[in-house]
Amino acid sequence: MSLKEIFKQGLRDGYLDPTLKAEVMRICHPDTILSAEDRVYLEQLMGAILTGEIAGLHL
Repeated sequence: MSLKEIFKQGLRDGYLDPTLKAEVMRICHPDTILSAEDRVYLEQLMGAILTGEIAGLHL
């Protein structure tokens, strides 16, 4: 699953379930180089978490 799909599902559901949280952690592993698109969606995901649009992820 991509960060784009995770972000869209998080917005739709209003939260990230444990499976999605684990997928974010896998994608964002320190040894991983994110694509430009992934960086955009990671920033949008983090912004949505900070504003409360998406709940359930503790960074």
